[in-house]
Parts: sequence; C-alpha cells; structure tokens
Amino acid sequence: MRDFNQLDFKSIEETQHLIAELESQVVAWADPSKFDNLYQAFQKNLVKLDQCLRYSNEYSSLEKFILIQNTKQFIDVIDRTIKSLAYSRLYESAESDNLLRSQRYRKLIIDFENSMKPWLKAAYPHKPNRIAAFTEQFEKVMQNTANDKNPISNSPGFNVTNTIINNTDIYDANFSVNLRQCKTLEDWFTCVHQNFVAAIDEVEKQQNLIMGREFYPPLVSQFEEAFMALNSKDLHGARIGNPQNHLDANPPHIIYKIPISIHSAMVTIFQSPTTGAFLLQYITGSSASDTRYRWGLIKAKAQFDLVSADINLEPWQAFSHEEALGYQPSNTTRFCVSLSENNIPTILKTIEQAITWSFGGDIEHTPEAEQRFLLLETLNEEALKKARAVALNLIKNGYFKKCCFFDNNITNRMKVLHKLIQLEKPKDQEDDDWNEVAALTNPWKTRSAKSSTFFSRATFKKQPI
Repeated sequence: MRDFNQLDFKSIEETQHLIAELESQVVAWADPSKFDNLYQAFQKNLVKLDQCLRYSNEYSSLEKFILIQNTKQFIDVIDRTIKSLAYSRLYESAESDNLLRSQRYRKLIIDFENSMKPWLKAAYPHKPNRIAAFTEQFEKVMQNTANDKNPISNSPGFNVTNTIINNTDIYDANFSVNLRQCKTLEDWFTCVHQNFVAAIDEVEKQQNLIMGREFYPPLVSQFEEAFMALNSKDLHGARIGNPQNHLDANPPHIIYKIPISIHSAMVTIFQSPTTGAFLLQYITGSSASDTRYRWGLIKAKAQFDLVSADINLEPWQAFSHEEALGYQPSNTTRFCVSLSENNIPTILKTIEQAITWSFGGDIEHTPEAEQRFLLLETLNEEALKKARAVALNLIKNGYFKKCCFFDNNITNRMKVLHKLIQLEKPKDQEDDDWNEVAALTNPWKTRSAKSSTFFSRATFKKQPI
C-alpha cells in the first residue's frame, strides 16, 4: 500500500498520453512533406518524456516497475518511428533525397541516443569507461555523417552483439575496437536500439522486477528455465532478453527478444484455443533483399529437423509485435510448434542452431548435413510422406547441392529423391496443417493470413513453480 501511495499518477498518465501520441504518428513519418511539423512536436514531447521516464534508485519497486514498462513501450514506438522514415518508399533514390533522408534519420538517432544515456548510467554504474567509449564513438560518427548521401544500410560484417556494453565475452580494449566497426547511421541506429533494450533488461534484473513468472503454468516455467540457459552457450554474442509478459493481452503471450547481428529474433509463447496446447513461434529475418538466400535455407533446415524429430509444424499465428519487425515474407525464418516436456530439448537445439546459422558463413558439407542425408535414407514411406514438404524445401533452397548430398551413397539418395518427388500429400493430413508446410515448396503461392487465435487468461492462473 505504501508503494501504491507513492505513485505519481499524473506523471504516469502524462507518459501514457505522450506515448500514445507518438504511436498515432508512426505511419506519418514515412511522408517527407510531414517531417518538419512532426519533428517539432516530437522534440517537445521528447523533453517531457525524458523527464517522465527518468530512473532513480530512490523510487519504490512499484514505481520502478511501471517506469520500466513505460520505457519499453517508448523504445518500441521510437524504433518503429525511425524505421518508418528510414525505409519509406516516398523518398526518391536521387542523391538529394538520400541526403535529406539521412539528415532526418540522423536527427532521430541522436535524440534516441540522448534518451538512452541516463539508463546506461543506471544499468552500468561500474562501466564508466565503456559508456564513455560508446558516447565518444557515437558523436564522432554523427559528425562524419552530417552530409551522408549514401542509401541507408549496415556496414559489411557489422554485428551488433559486439557493441553491447554489458557483453562480458569482450574485453574493454576490444570493446572500443568493436565500436569503430559502427560506421554508418544504420549501424548506430541498431547499436543504440539494442543497447537501450539491454540496459532496461539489466536494471530489471538488478532490481528483481521481472513480474508475471509466478503466473506461469509449469510447462512454460520449464521451457523458460531451459531457454535462458542458452545464454551460457556460444551464440556469437547473442543474448536472450528478459521475458516480456503480456498476460493481460488477448491472447495472453510471452515474448523473448534476441539481437542477432543486424537483425533480431523473437520467440513467442501462447496457447491454442482449440487444443489447449502451448505453442512456440520463432521468427527472424531481414527487411532488406536476401541476396544470399540464407533465410529460406535456415527455415528449411530448422523445419526439416523439427519434422524429422516427429514435431509437427502448426499454423502460424499473427502477432503485431512480429509484424512490426518489418521482415519480408521471402526473407524470413520462422516456425510454430507445440510445446511438451519431451520436445523442449529438440526445440531448443533447433532455436540454438537457427541463431548461430543467422550469423552467416558459407554453406558447406558438414557432419551435421550428412546426418540429415543419412536420416532421409532411413525414413520409411510413412515418415517420408510426413517429411516430404520440408525435405523438398531443402532442395528448393539449394541445400542438397551446396552440402554435397550426392557425394556419398548416390544410388540410395537418388532413390530417396525420386520417392520425394513422386509422393503425394498424406490423405490423413489436416488441410490447414498441410497448407502450412505445402506452401513452402511453392515460392509463388502465399497462404492467406489467418486471424489470431485467442485463449483463456484463466490458463495463466497463479500456480506453484
């Protein structure tokens, strides 16, 4: 009750009003003619928001919790605001328009970084050298890009995980070197965004303010504990963020974000309204053109491994936080599966591999690839029917050719390939389930979007962990 009485309801209400106003303007930032008026209002609102969202150790736990949730909303809406301008098709490709867009993009990034500074100090009071190095390099690049006429893009080989201030796998001296890899505005936008998210996560953990876990069903708790353990593995510096619990949403769901190179991955946990099963969705990809065709290949490998382990692919469910990533359907790795105590290890292994595969590198013949080929050879006809769509998807994405499928056991493998081509859709396969995987083998066919499913909040009633 004491914490409740300390709340500044006027400030909380003003914060929500200001964030809602920013939210209503996200789409408008894509229009070059509206920038001046939008930016003038944006700066006024930002001054107020920076004050409302200022962190203090003197606050009560409840005040800190509300402040953190509001700041997460703020980060999300600013991220989408900047992307609305950066990826707008209303700017022409001429140098003059590139310069205009870059100058405006730069202004928003500088404002974003300025809002982040107090949170870096709150999250990392014992890392002043890293914060100073971050600020110094940021200001240097902002000066150098004042008249940038280049299209907005990341530097070749840029990896944001190497620039996260609390990355314990990097020595301080190397951290300064890594920051110098941030050369473009797009690099720094990614860098500021992910460092802001990481700082909020750090404060949340330090203050023990990750709420909602006490309401998790046992299966969800079991998954989260095992999932977070991946942070102790070598994921090329990628770190799974704190859970974002939306247990009062419709449908209730839990989100985990993972920064990967210049991209982000997301895992979403929710429940099927028809079967009551808990489902997991994984998604990553790119909003840019995929000249290396890696996302389709990563998706093909992940889905093949899941189906081969007798884990069915479930129909994809639409969530706004996934759509906000802005990934092109053809440049997306994704899958949806049902969770059970027995299949959690396989799902986690698939997620771990999908994360590491996302960091690129040439596709080549590996023991892992050979195991997939040997498995295909040993599948009986019934199992082969079930794996048909995902196996053909491997072929469509060039996996067999790149990984030397026909270098060993060529006779048997030609027979397997012939079987795959000749097999028909399983007659006992539900149409919706089949469409989810069958659409993968036809690049010109797109599955119609299905509305999100809803499930009872009662499922997330308080249970002993």
